[in-house]
Amino acid sequence: MEGVALDAAVPRLEGFVGRKAELARLRQCADAARASKPQLVLILGEPGIGKSALLRRHIVELDDFQLLRAACDATEADAAYGVISQLVARITPAEAKTFPLFSEPLPETAAPFQVGAQLLGVLGHLQNDSPLAIVIDDLQWADSESIQALGFALRRLWADRVLVILSARSGTPGHGHDPELWQRLASGPEHTRFLLRGLDRDEVAQLAGESGGDPFNPVTVDRIHQRTGGHPLYVRTVLADVSATTQHLPGPADTLPVPHVLSDVVQQQLGRLPEPSQRLAEAMAVLDQRSPLVMAGAVAGVKDPVEVLEPLLSLGLAQWWPSEMDTPVQTYHQMQRDAIYERIAPKRRRNLHLKAAELAQGAAKWRHLVAAADGVDERLAAELEEQAERASATGNVQSASTYLLWASGLSASEADRERRVAMSAACLLWGFAPGRAKPLRPTVEACSPSPLRDCVLGRYAMNRGQFAESKQLMTSAFHESDGTASLERVALLAASGLGIVHLWQGHGEDIFKVAQRVLTSDRIDPLADLEARLALGFGYLFTQGPHEAAAQITHIMNLPQDPGDAAPSHAPALMWRGVWRTLAGELRGGSRDLSVALRLAREHAVSMLDEKGHAYLATAQYLMGLWDDALINAANGVTIALHEERSWAYCQTHMAASLVASGRGEWKRAREHIRQSERWWEACGPAEYVVWPALSTATLAQAETDYPGMLRALQPVLDLPEHGWRSALESWWRPLHAEALIGSGRLDEAEHALHRIRELTSQTPYLHLISSGLSGWYAHKRGDFDAARASFEEGLSPSVQEDALMHRAFLEHALGRLLMDTKSQDDAVNYLSSARDRYATVRARRFVERCEADLAHCGSWSDDGAQDILASLTQRERHVARLVGKGWTNQEVARELYVSSKTIEYHLSNVFAKLQLTSRRQLMRLLTP
Repeated sequence: MEGVALDAAVPRLEGFVGRKAELARLRQCADAARASKPQLVLILGEPGIGKSALLRRHIVELDDFQLLRAACDATEADAAYGVISQLVARITPAEAKTFPLFSEPLPETAAPFQVGAQLLGVLGHLQNDSPLAIVIDDLQWADSESIQALGFALRRLWADRVLVILSARSGTPGHGHDPELWQRLASGPEHTRFLLRGLDRDEVAQLAGESGGDPFNPVTVDRIHQRTGGHPLYVRTVLADVSATTQHLPGPADTLPVPHVLSDVVQQQLGRLPEPSQRLAEAMAVLDQRSPLVMAGAVAGVKDPVEVLEPLLSLGLAQWWPSEMDTPVQTYHQMQRDAIYERIAPKRRRNLHLKAAELAQGAAKWRHLVAAADGVDERLAAELEEQAERASATGNVQSASTYLLWASGLSASEADRERRVAMSAACLLWGFAPGRAKPLRPTVEACSPSPLRDCVLGRYAMNRGQFAESKQLMTSAFHESDGTASLERVALLAASGLGIVHLWQGHGEDIFKVAQRVLTSDRIDPLADLEARLALGFGYLFTQGPHEAAAQITHIMNLPQDPGDAAPSHAPALMWRGVWRTLAGELRGGSRDLSVALRLAREHAVSMLDEKGHAYLATAQYLMGLWDDALINAANGVTIALHEERSWAYCQTHMAASLVASGRGEWKRAREHIRQSERWWEACGPAEYVVWPALSTATLAQAETDYPGMLRALQPVLDLPEHGWRSALESWWRPLHAEALIGSGRLDEAEHALHRIRELTSQTPYLHLISSGLSGWYAHKRGDFDAARASFEEGLSPSVQEDALMHRAFLEHALGRLLMDTKSQDDAVNYLSSARDRYATVRARRFVERCEADLAHCGSWSDDGAQDILASLTQRERHVARLVGKGWTNQEVARELYVSSKTIEYHLSNVFAKLQLTSRRQLMRLLTP
């Protein structure tokens, strides 16, 4: 809300002059937003240059816009999603049912893309009746989580009536995050950026004229402009000081109170005020945030704070919100606050902070106690450490980290200082906030060698994808701390971290050892518990296979059998159960687990590796023949991995995105995804992750009928140890390898590969199809036509429950070719046509062409089985059409595609126009098989 001044306040301090060019540009941006062309304006300038005044002036003209506002504060930069919480504060209880994430305080552990995705829903909803303006002031103090969430949303505005205006200090990197992070917001909608400079001489004269009374002497105006550089806050402060100290207009000979430093003017102003007003100003500076007037008065020790406040308002040193219930006050500008705070004597400053601590609550109380501390205070440091333990136990890892940093600065010994700063970083690293932990890394590296230091640096190395270094550091930390009571927590953190390292590297037996160490401890750390339980599931995956892993994680995490009964807290384990069921060949069941887990995580901001879930789901959908759905999930996986900077997931998400492109003959797109997959594996992936670029390259070679190329692509997988990721993903790569061997004529080697596939089929039901197809093709190549036909017919028997379109189409095509060679032309045509039609449903162009060539060899006329009814649509329009064709609402489609509902409306209107449709029902009929 905007500040409201007392009637006694001098109106000139809220005056606005000049800025005609900037206002004109803002009006142009507003007009574009009204026309569904989203706009972003970034206003930069030094402190006090008039950024906030320009915002207030322009907002007056946005009377036809709905307004979402947020004001950032340096004292709240550690509060995750504080800015987003301000923006969505207007969500009503009824709307909260649609946006459950915003119905209660946002969890610190929510991923920025999850918050950004629901923010997109809010933006789409609020545009229904009028355009929307988002105004954020002092962006340099915004928490990094809000910036990332906002960036995710803004980059997905397409045809939205949204105007975003941001102000930030120029040359200020912000608080606790990447100096360029907030500037990345301008990579979203069409953006305008300008730097505010000082007022010119005429504008200073205008501002002086609005101060009341007769115009200032022109010479005086020149002197004010020259000495202040036209800095608006500086000018206003001087004008207020002149009016307060003189009864006449200054002439050429008069001495103006215009020292070179603004803080000198503020301190001179304060020195001439009544003593109670000075005390109140000092109390406001100490509180350093909007605070109830009564509270400010109590800290200052004044009886009538309203009366004492009036001189501060007259001079423009304070702002007051009397219409609000607790009538809060605050220093008018941060520069003035800093000047007042510097003026307070150390002893009085300490007493004011102690008084504020008595009245404050939560983090503010501890902040004042820390500010009041005079050097080392081990008692307070211990209390802060206890407070950090409580915050960490409830999931408030960022608050815990802040308390530990404060405690570190108050520690009596160097050992305690280093221990607390390292634990501060550990809270963030194990609490899924690596971005917040990044600035602490140099400090931790400078600490003396210790098991805790090694443990924390090992986690930093893991996040950078440097798994060998991570394993070495965490192994050292574990061995040096295990068995020592005082280092029990370090041992548990190191064990859980080692579990993740072994997970990436596929070392199942090692996972069991460290996970059991964590889970059998009677002092289990909440930061390590979930990681250890999930790692244990991976231990079963690598030692006993995906079927057993899925069964064990159901027991370990107490998962319901029906994913529809799962709670939000089940989402991470449910996702991995879906992964393992998919690898075990339960494509439908695994896909449902994955879909429900992703929905729960998205709606309730549950921390998990969503990009992995999308990638595995896309691969399962590729095999099932749901290629349009696979494209959507693959794109979502890439989007999330890149936005969250999860480098360990890049190679897999790009692999998933390459599959459909290869199958459809979109060679350029497929090769670009493969290139990205290889690049990220080479840069930061563990050696075992070569399976992802290998799968993508082999699939492309399969589409190109390049069997030697398939073998070359898969050789790095064969070079891996037999256990680990090679065995976990065998149901995906082994059929490709067997096909490549048969196609290359290496039949003796193919026999061994087929034997292994038959062994896998007992626990991986959908492999029955491809096992029969490949065995039949192998027998055909050997010239044993009877065995080949028997194998094919076995695969086509009704007893096969699990289906995979690509495997079934391959089998039918291979059977059709066999029948061609045995002169059963009619039967051959039937199977070749069926295979062609299956491939055509997913627009697998190259596979369709092969079937068409064989049909032509049989003398069969070919209808246009591969015709694409959506050929005229762009890829995004195709995605929208497919989802709307399933009966989804615009809001549901928007949530799935991570865009706003307005964007869906825009694309859907294009779909209707291109397909000559007038209703959703017509689209559903068109797309229903």
